Amino acid sequence: SLDRLLELLSDIMCDVSHAMYAWVQTENEILSEMRTRKESNPNQVAIPKNANSRDNITMETTETKIKELLFDDLALKRIGGFHPSS
Repeated sequence: SLDRLLELLSDIMCDVSHAMYAWVQTENEILSEMRTRKESNPNQVAIPKNANSRDNITMETTETKIKELLFDDLALKRIGGFHPSS
């Protein structure tokens, strides 16, 4: 029925909205932590814990770290996955 469809869409939009907000907050925290590390030791590059080398400090590395911190398999399924086409 139309009411059920609207309820499902509303739930999905709420989940996605919360996920987006959490993403932005977590990204800001990670970048702030990296800046703080860099400021406290200017001769050392602040490398995320899961990075293997300086070359790995990319947006993709940051996105992967955020995804691992925020989402389990069920959460990813509820928001449609973690791909550009999702």
